[in-house]
Amino acid sequence: MRFAGLTSPIVAGAIENRITSSSAKVSKHQDIINDVSTRYKVPSEIIGAIIFKEQFTKSLPNTLANIDTSFIRKDVNHSTGLGAIFPATARAAWAKVDSQKELPKTDKELQYKLTHDRQFNIETIAAVLLYEARNEGLISDVSEASNLTTEQWWEAIAKYNGSDEYARKVYEYLPYITELLD
Repeated sequence: MRFAGLTSPIVAGAIENRITSSSAKVSKHQDIINDVSTRYKVPSEIIGAIIFKEQFTKSLPNTLANIDTSFIRKDVNHSTGLGAIFPATARAAWAKVDSQKELPKTDKELQYKLTHDRQFNIETIAAVLLYEARNEGLISDVSEASNLTTEQWWEAIAKYNGSDEYARKVYEYLPYITELLD
């Protein structure tokens, strides 16, 4: 993929590398994404597009911190993992979505699990989306997730990161991610 209008081949190459890396993360976790999608009734392409978006925009400090969270001493008020989730958000989401879900006792341990347990992180992406859908009154129970319209998923995605711009970018990636997950 080439980027018209970019004057610097170095910048274009860096963007291309981020796209390739982000796509590879989605592809690598395709089976988990599809399994989580089926179990939680969250469209796989939405989960994949969130992973793509978060990995594409991930900064160098996140990359270093993901190597070993204890080495970097990353604060628990920092988002982490494939879905860039805050420990407090994960805890709140699971309390509403599945209060029986066994979570680590401390936020530091939860942050470590979000960073290193890909299955758990991808499940938590779904949990946060369902949590936001419930908070917005789009569903009264998580079992209703399969009834959400495209516009309602947009609202949940916007709340996931706090902006319509975020939802717009995620939706922009959906056709590409749908192809990638097939």
